[in-house]
Amino acid sequence: MIANKYRLAAAKSMFERPQGEDSLEPKRIVFLSTEGFLTERCYFRNLDYYLRQNKSQVQIHVLCHRNDGRSSPRQVLDLLSECKEIQEKGVLPFDAMNEIQKHFEEEEIDKILSNDSSIPQERRKLFRTMLLKLGIDYDYRCFLKDRDEHSDTFAVVLDRDQKSHEMEELEYVWSKCKEHGFGFYITNPCFEFWLFLHLWDGTPLPEDEREKMLDNPKVSNQHTYMSRLLGEMVHHAKKIGKEDFGKYYYGNIRKAIVNSSSFATEITSILVELGTNLGDLLSYCLDSQ
Repeated sequence: MIANKYRLAAAKSMFERPQGEDSLEPKRIVFLSTEGFLTERCYFRNLDYYLRQNKSQVQIHVLCHRNDGRSSPRQVLDLLSECKEIQEKGVLPFDAMNEIQKHFEEEEIDKILSNDSSIPQERRKLFRTMLLKLGIDYDYRCFLKDRDEHSDTFAVVLDRDQKSHEMEELEYVWSKCKEHGFGFYITNPCFEFWLFLHLWDGTPLPEDEREKMLDNPKVSNQHTYMSRLLGEMVHHAKKIGKEDFGKYYYGNIRKAIVNSSSFATEITSILVELGTNLGDLLSYCLDSQ
């Protein structure tokens, strides 16, 4: 069996079909591949929930692997690339075809993919079961294939994380994003700085405080300087629940966007200075109709 390398999966209920007269099919979907396993995903999934509650025509899909733990900048990019390739090349991954063809003839595969009613239900079920074992989320891939790629946005969300990421690695990912038309959003030093901007009252920060934020040293077994600072302002774990998101963040997003202008907002500057360009992404999510 082939390795479960980059097998795109959707979050549970991510692409529910709208129901009811007041439901809207989203005009635009923002597909995000994030570096962080918990905080970033929770933030953007909760944002998607609130946007849907407010009948927004923009949805946010936070992509994930069937087998998580793949969070280097290049792996974050690879996941987004796989998502995009489905729209361009087809539902089934090319490198999985040899394994699939051990059990299904090419003609039968084509008929299943085209929903040909001549294929017995048990064969369809076997096909889906086999793909699932390979780590291939067939339903979500079909959903992606049917999307109009020109109406959607694809982007990576990364931390600068100077202690873990080499500059060359980030510059490579940035160049590939520009090449493929992907958004490249980065926060220095980490996503917690973006969360901090939702709560900061705008009082000028002393230079030594800015330096501590940028250096972001580890201050305990559980916290860096930024995560502890954020923890003193809010009281939630890395996994942000809907209630906490609504309490601390959702109503303060535009405040965070304004606050971000007090720091670096251009990618070349963010790579070496305290800052973020996530304000651009959030402005798009809130204002794009």
